[in-house]
Amino acid sequence: MISYPETEQFRQVITKVTRNTRRREEDRDKVLPVLKFIGTVKLHGSNAAIGYHKDSGHWFQSRNNVLTPQKDNAGFATYMEPVADQLFNDCVLPASATIREKYEQGQKIIIYGEWCGGNIQKNVAIVGLPKMFVIFKIKIRDETIIVTENEGED
Repeated sequence: MISYPETEQFRQVITKVTRNTRRREEDRDKVLPVLKFIGTVKLHGSNAAIGYHKDSGHWFQSRNNVLTPQKDNAGFATYMEPVADQLFNDCVLPASATIREKYEQGQKIIIYGEWCGGNIQKNVAIVGLPKMFVIFKIKIRDETIIVTENEGED
C-alpha cells in the first residue's frame, strides 16, 4: 500500500508562509510573497486508490488501509473490482507512454481519486449523482506524473 498524503487546507498554507517569511524578529514587517494557486473543486466523498503491479495484479486502498470486497470502504472495492483492469488497460495505459514504460519495467502504478456520489457521504450536493471514482493523481512508485492532454497522442 502506498498512502496518499493528507491534503492541507488553504489556511495552513497561509500560516506556514507567514511563519517562514517572518521567522526572525527583524523580519516581522517583511512583505509576504505573492503566491499563485490553481484551485480545484472539493468533492465530498472518500479518498480511494487502485494500485497496479505487472506481476501481482491490482489492489484497492483507502488513505490508510488495503480494501477488499470483504473489508471495504463505502463499497469502493466491490464497485471497482469488475472494472479495475479495464480502467487501467483501456484508459490509463493508452494515455501515457511514461506510465506504460514504467509499468512494463515492473514499477507500481497508483491511481488516487475521490470515491463520491450516491450515498457515500450524506448532506452534500453530489449525493444525487451516481457513484463515481474521480481520479486526481497518478503515482509511479515515488514519482508523481502529470499527464498533459496531448501526451496520449503518440
